[in-house]
Amino acid sequence: MLASYPWIIAPENSPLRAEWERLFADRRPEAPVECGSIMIIGRLLTASDLLTLAMPDQVALQVRTGLLSCIGAPLAGSRPTVGATMRKSWRLTRAQQRFLELLTVASAGIGADASRQSLIEPYWT
Repeated sequence: MLASYPWIIAPENSPLRAEWERLFADRRPEAPVECGSIMIIGRLLTASDLLTLAMPDQVALQVRTGLLSCIGAPLAGSRPTVGATMRKSWRLTRAQQRFLELLTVASAGIGADASRQSLIEPYWT
């Protein structure tokens, strides 16, 4: 039934796009919009019958206020990927360095899948 609706999909090579492609491996629905901005996606969703995959936290306000509805449970086996990207030549401030340290510590305790490598790597800075 979900495949009969048009979808907003995440950009190619993104984890969310991979989840969508896995979900619709047999029958791809129409996807007239490809977008990575949750702000734009939220606006499009409230003004149309389009569907999308999103993390609950990203649409929590719209759901709480009744602008959007969740139509399914989180996908089994999916886990969000959150990363930090910066220019190779970037010189971190103390506050930025501390933030990345805290992010690394906090993310170490999330999930039981030890096979996933941390996205915070020294060679990115």
